[in-house]
This record gives sequence, C-alpha cells and structure tokens, in this order.
Amino acid sequence: AQVILAQVQHLELALALLPSPSAMGTEDSGPQEADDIPGHPEGQLNQKGLSASGDGEPGAGRVADSIGSTGEKGPTHSLAGELPAAFREYLQRHGIPLEVYDAPCPRHVRLTAPADPGAAVDVAERRRLVASLASVDDAVPQPVSWLPAGEWWELPQEANLSRTPGYRDGRLFGMDAASGAAVLALGVEPGHDVLDLCCAPGAKLVYLAERLRGRGRLLGVDVAEHRLAACRTLCSKYGVGDVATLLVDDGTHWRLRSWDLLERLKAAERDGHGKKGRKRRREQVMAAEEAAAVSEEDSFVMFDRVLVDAECTHDGSVRHIEKYRSQWGGLEGMDRRVPWLSTSQLDELVGLQRGLLWNGWRQLKPGGVLVYSTCSLASAQNEEVVRWLLDRDPAAARLDALPFRLGALGEDCGGVPAARCAALQSGGEGESAVAARFDPVTSRTSGLFLARIRKEAAGACASGEAVY
Repeated sequence: AQVILAQVQHLELALALLPSPSAMGTEDSGPQEADDIPGHPEGQLNQKGLSASGDGEPGAGRVADSIGSTGEKGPTHSLAGELPAAFREYLQRHGIPLEVYDAPCPRHVRLTAPADPGAAVDVAERRRLVASLASVDDAVPQPVSWLPAGEWWELPQEANLSRTPGYRDGRLFGMDAASGAAVLALGVEPGHDVLDLCCAPGAKLVYLAERLRGRGRLLGVDVAEHRLAACRTLCSKYGVGDVATLLVDDGTHWRLRSWDLLERLKAAERDGHGKKGRKRRREQVMAAEEAAAVSEEDSFVMFDRVLVDAECTHDGSVRHIEKYRSQWGGLEGMDRRVPWLSTSQLDELVGLQRGLLWNGWRQLKPGGVLVYSTCSLASAQNEEVVRWLLDRDPAAARLDALPFRLGALGEDCGGVPAARCAALQSGGEGESAVAARFDPVTSRTSGLFLARIRKEAAGACASGEAVY
C-alpha cells in the first residue's frame, strides 16, 4: 500500500498540470477494452469490406520506448513459436519480426472528458481515478508520457478494469495508447466537421466525439450493422450519442449530399424498428434524395477532418492474434480463416484500402487533414498505400507534421525505422515526423501505422473519380 501511495504522490505534479481537454491534441500538439469487443472471427474482415476474417481495433505507429520496464513478464509461453507456417511465411515476406508476438503488451486506459462539454477538468477527481487504478490487481499505473499529460495510463496486461467504479460509470475508457495517437494525430478542434469512415467498433469514434467538446459534427460510417451496434453501445455509455451520427454504408463509395439529408437519415435510424426497419427507412430516404438530385456531383458535403482507419490484415494486433489461441479454436485455424495470407487476396485487400483512402480524401476540404491508419505492420498496406495517394493527387496531397513530438522519445522520425521514415518524409533533415509505427517492442502498445496528410488545394479528387 505504501508503494502504491508513493507512486500516486509521484504522479500528482503531472495531474496538477493537466490541461483542459479542449487544449490537448490541437494543432499545437464491459470489462474489455473497446478494441476487444467480442465476436467470432469467422467472416469479420468483411465488416469493413472484404470476404475474410478479423476483428479488433488497430493500435498505432512505432515510437521509442518512453515508459520503461514495469517488471512485466511476457507471455507464459511463446506466441511466436506457435504461429502457423503460413502466417510465419507472411511475416517473413513483409519483414515483420517475430519478436513482436512475444513482447508484453500492457493495457492502457484514458480518463474521459467531463460529461458537460463546458465543464472544467476536476483535477482532484482525476487524482482519485488514478488512485483507483492502483487498486486493480495491485497494479501501479504508469503515465503514458507521449500522450496528453495525465490523461493516459498504462497498466499490466492482466489488469481487470471492470473492478473499478470509474470504468463502470464511464469515467475510464480502456483503449490502446496507439489508437489514441491516431485520434490525436487528426488534430480535431471544437467546431470541426469530422468523418470517421471505418468507425467500428467505436473506440476512436468516442474519443473524437469527446474532443469536439459539444461543438461540431461527427459522422461514423461502417459497412456492418452489427459492428455499428457496438458503436452505439459505446456512444451511449460515454455520453456522446448526441454528438456522433452512425450510418451503415460502404466506405469506398459513401458520400453525403447535404446536412439536411443527414438529419433525415438520423430520423430514419430513430424511426426504424430493428435492423430491417432501419434499413428500409434509410433506403426510402436515399431513394427520395437520389430522385431530387440534379447531378451525380450535386453539392456533396466536405469535412475538416477525416479518419480512415482502414481494414487490414490485423497482423500488428497481438491481442487479436492471441484470441485465436485463447478463444477462437486455436492458432491453426488462422490458415483457414485468414485468406489474406495469400498474395492474391492481399492484393484485393490493398485495393479496398486504396478505395477507402480515396473516398475519404475526396470528401476532405482544402486545408483539411486526413489520417490514414491500420493495425498492420506491413509496408504494402501502409507506406505504399499512402504513396499511392500522393502520386494520385500530387497537386493537393501533402504529408503533414504530426501534432505531437514523437521525436522527443528518442528518434527524430518518431521511432520509425530510418528507411521507412524516409519513404514518407515531407522535407529534409530535421523535419518533424509525418508518420509513425508502433508495436509492443518499441512503444509497449499494440501495432499500428499512421500517416497525416493535408489537402493544400483542389486536385484530381475534385472530379469525384474513384480509381483504385
């Protein structure tokens, strides 16, 4: 108890200096985690557009280890040593090290924003919440120093958040720190119009809603109705249901003709009874809208910020892969359930990623910012997809510096290996990082890639042409 008390006292200065949520991450800067929403893996990759399997919320980019050891041990027996041959061959083809799958991956929790958007942060209350984390399985919470001060904390991987009142009443949110970095990279500010194009299962969506502080509009689009149900549950629990509007549609083609249409679609969601009823009402609204449209390109809505958290192979999500061993019938089933291990299926997936990125890009206002992220560690799904967009719209697409200093953790390019960083570097030596790659070894997070892209002027996407 004395050790825990000393640790909490050690963190009091960081909590006392905590800025308000509206000042953090701007341009200047059930018991599961939300990315662990349960579900059988069969058929889950097509929830964002493919006919494959997969689940889990992506993590984020590679940064130097800023936290240090907590004395945590790795898995009791090697996950890497049990991976099926086809998956190991996939990792070898894409240069993904096996050590990623044996490194400990702590849990992360963030302190949510006040329910009242206009309320100031209660620092004393936040101290009590952090102290309550110390009671979870004798855990000693550690601050995640490269995310907003006092907001993000690391716990041992076995910590059970459901034992804390703060989790049950929505003051604590289980979310991988890398996923938080993807949201903060977007630089959302109150008053922005924001599009989350692949929003399920909803952890990033809720965080985006909180950062709007009650001012602005947020749309979440996903192709899977049952995954949007998970989003609705999270939005309700964390009090952002009035901020975020959720729509079921194909993220590679969906576009919003007007804000008035959005209000009618929201009404359709409320009026429809059950999945079939909501679908029928949406179809009626869209049919009336199409009949009234003057042309295919008639007055589409544009957004200040767009998050494209694209479907991917999930190879960076160690928790996701661990579920095959612990919950989904064994790792040997991956060969059957994960068709993207083959080159031809991977090509199909990359086509989907390009389609999602392009559709998000063409809905971004000039001067706006898009963040592309995946929970894959393969360059083919990350740097190469981003490079495809830069080549597709060279007049408008510019890599943009991340609004937080990953370089302060030890490497100028945010810990991204030098060759990969150079492939997406916006300028010469000394430039800020524009992309990042996280994994359990270097950042003590789940695996995730992110890149920040700014639209400087109207370019090829103005035509609305979808080529990918």
